Amino acid sequence: MACLRRRGVSLSVSEVRRIDWLKVFWVGLQDEDFRAGNGTAPVAFGWYLDAAKGLIEETVRSGGGQRVVLLGHSAGGWLARALMQREGRGWVEAHVRGLVTLGSPHLPPPPGVMDMTQGCLRNLNASQPGAFFADCIFYATVAGAAIRGQKRE
Repeated sequence: MACLRRRGVSLSVSEVRRIDWLKVFWVGLQDEDFRAGNGTAPVAFGWYLDAAKGLIEETVRSGGGQRVVLLGHSAGGWLARALMQREGRGWVEAHVRGLVTLGSPHLPPPPGVMDMTQGCLRNLNASQPGAFFADCIFYATVAGAAIRGQKRE
């Protein structure tokens, strides 16, 4: 991040502590769909989506309305997609310029492998697969092969 700042890039970082992830477990205990492996990100990860949305909106405001590039590592990548799904096209067009994901799982695990998202990722892909907003933002995935962007010349 220091390198980007030296180059004049303005950065905002969502602070998520390890203990915060226990909120998913707590919500999961109370949500029948989550326990049955049919969870949705807005329910199970709502705390994360709310925090990210607030940070993004504040960053856009303080940047004079300039849209942001979201950078998500691991779960942060698919959760950024879940946030855009929850907020909808108008919000995405007003706030997001692009999404870069690093080592993010964009597809649910194969049958027989435990789904750590309890169905949230599967349901996200069913409703808004891959680069769903590619007509209004750019996507780049590093160290993953699940979302293919348009080839540019």
